Amino acid sequence: MDRLRKGIAIILVVYRHVAYGLLSSNVPLYDWVKDFNDMLYSFRIPLFVMLSGVFFGKSLHRHGPRELLINKVNTLLYPYLLWAVIQITLQIIFSNYANSQRSLGDYLYILTQPRALDQLWYLFLLFNVTALYLLFSQLLRAHTQWQLFIGLGLLALAPLMSEISTFYDIALHYIFFAIGQFSATWLLNENIQNRISRGRLLLPLLPLFIGMQYLYLQNHVGMNLYLYMIVAVVGSVYTITLSIFLVRWGIFKWLQVIGKYSLIFICCMWSYLRHCGYHCCAPGCSTPLQPRSYYWYF
Repeated sequence: MDRLRKGIAIILVVYRHVAYGLLSSNVPLYDWVKDFNDMLYSFRIPLFVMLSGVFFGKSLHRHGPRELLINKVNTLLYPYLLWAVIQITLQIIFSNYANSQRSLGDYLYILTQPRALDQLWYLFLLFNVTALYLLFSQLLRAHTQWQLFIGLGLLALAPLMSEISTFYDIALHYIFFAIGQFSATWLLNENIQNRISRGRLLLPLLPLFIGMQYLYLQNHVGMNLYLYMIVAVVGSVYTITLSIFLVRWGIFKWLQVIGKYSLIFICCMWSYLRHCGYHCCAPGCSTPLQPRSYYWYF
């Protein structure tokens, strides 16, 4: 089930960057294609983070704090640092063939402005949120409800951190990790999963899902972050509900393969997507990102 959810989330990521790739190549797109992309942005990354929170407790119990942190260094931080250095280096070397003009100063963005390094920022975000959540979980002795209050507090502070995307991303997404762990008791319960898998919730939830996405589409510029949180949670919950239903009936099994190899899939995507720069469009983020593009280097 986790693999299917990751697979759906990966497809949403690819859709966004393919759309921007076509736009940057001056390929005309229908307005509904761009609008659909904006709607998907509302819950794509929160869904990833929430899923990590759902399985955080099981991972912590299985590995312990130290081994869990080492595992996240190996699976998130190390790939991020490696690919960031490789990408920037190649963009400098092949600057005559790339729209993205890099300099040695861009290596500093690896730790301070990861959003300026294209899709790579998600890996750094997830590592930072997981590490901070792990720290607080040890200090608070597993009082999950306090993690929710910490997440809400960080969300209030997020606009003050918008100039440094590393801190902004942590403040913006910590609440989703906390919600994920808080809801794990229900989402990982077999009886509840069996009830959800019948699909009876999909139709009643659909108007709410569509309504929230339309609200985001019309108001995402400067949207209140707490309202954004609600929109993202509704989108994530609907996607999770849909995933449980699809798993039960064995539909779209290829999505599970994509979810299983999600990191490899993203790395392959980096090698062939080509697009120019765009601005950070997360709610409340005012940081302009430098123009950039992808090019064939494999």
